[in-house]
Amino acid sequence: MKPAAIRDIALRVLVSLGAVGLIIYFLHDKLGESLNILRHDVRWEGVLFAAFLQIIALGFLAARLRYVFQVQKIHVTFKESFYLGIVALFFNLFLPSAVGGDVAKAYYAYKHSGKKMESTTSVILDRLMGFAALILMALAALAIAHGDIHDARIDHLVYLALGLMVVTILFFASKRFARVFRFLAILIPSEKWKERLVNIYHAIHNYRHHRGILALCIGLSFVAQIFFVMIHYCLARSLGVDAPLAIFFMLVPLVAIISMAPSIGGLGVREAGITYLFGRIMPTEHALALSLLVDTLLYGFSFLSGIIFALKGGLKQKEFRDMESIQ
Repeated sequence: MKPAAIRDIALRVLVSLGAVGLIIYFLHDKLGESLNILRHDVRWEGVLFAAFLQIIALGFLAARLRYVFQVQKIHVTFKESFYLGIVALFFNLFLPSAVGGDVAKAYYAYKHSGKKMESTTSVILDRLMGFAALILMALAALAIAHGDIHDARIDHLVYLALGLMVVTILFFASKRFARVFRFLAILIPSEKWKERLVNIYHAIHNYRHHRGILALCIGLSFVAQIFFVMIHYCLARSLGVDAPLAIFFMLVPLVAIISMAPSIGGLGVREAGITYLFGRIMPTEHALALSLLVDTLLYGFSFLSGIIFALKGGLKQKEFRDMESIQ
């Protein structure tokens, strides 16, 4: 394994363990109460309905990825795109390596199509569109539900994310704007990497000629995120929490953005984000219980994804090396 990959793994393990440690340290007196809530107070029919919504949400994400691939003339069926999505879940949560879910998606799309750069670019753009939908949803919810939650730090998180989204869109839409960041090239370790990143930039930049597909994919992202918000709302209701739905449309996207921090599939940072943000609108022990219930659903789906992946042949050592090389 390359030294850079080892450093990446070490950083993500450190962040996850550190975040989990901080949760235990600061909330050790609430942990027992949260576990009691999960043992005695959960209405499991709500959890099952949330699981059903999860399947639907993954379906919309699979449709989005399929349309993104079509622009690069990578032809996959909806079933194949859905399979790529669930494989990514397994890689994100159960393989604490340098190979994440997006890399796995790009690799298997490349194996299917023989188009390495196009597969990588499509997966990157797919992630960017999901990111844009998250921020726009949080911004809209902030405008609607601003009076229901009084925490300036949450407002600032939304505005910070919005600023990042605007910069990202301008970066890929305008070459003139992108030139402002040329000084960052000194951080790129080799000419080979510089050439690869330039090619990826141009490939994403060329998507501006497919505005209809981009609009459709953003729409699919919004629908998928609505289902993810409803999943959290159903889980909260299953814990006996009655909070305005509009607030969930603001907080769930922020949790998703926080979970993108370097970690083992969001472990630690996701739970900290849910506990902190939802602790503004519900008792802390219920917010912590909600984070554990979200984990139960997420890891349950990932475990089932791993079983499906194993039944289809699993991961061979050569494939793993190839995935590392595609990064």
